[in-house]
Amino acid sequence: IATDIGPGSFTGIRACTTVARMLAQQLNIGLIGVSSLEILSRILGGNDLVALDARKNKAYFYDKEIKGAIELEDVDRLIKGKKVITDDSLYLRFNELGDEVISYQQNDYQLGEILTKIAEEKLKSGIDTDWRKLKPLYIQPPPVFKK
Repeated sequence: IATDIGPGSFTGIRACTTVARMLAQQLNIGLIGVSSLEILSRILGGNDLVALDARKNKAYFYDKEIKGAIELEDVDRLIKGKKVITDDSLYLRFNELGDEVISYQQNDYQLGEILTKIAEEKLKSGIDTDWRKLKPLYIQPPPVFKK
């Protein structure tokens, strides 16, 4: 089984990883997690930059590896003159910089096929597929905290 581990909607990612872990456990099969940032970096066929809205004046940033949730001003500098995949909420900001900017939400990309391809690559590389080790990719804490 392959599943998106985030970053993304806190509840959505928790639900996806929980269902995937439960299925892998019950079926006694392997489980592979793939970051949504890595998936999006391949929608144009390469390893493009990805910057998604992380709220709080930050973006989830990916440049062949996850850099984390970084300040938007830093992202502005990192993407200058480069192709970047983003979401609708940051599209206008980045597009005004004069860069080649693509919102993945404006097109019908085959994200499931990309996830499958990456999972196959990870499986061939010998990644551990133990369902117990799969964790959601929480780059920053959820917006609600317990006191």
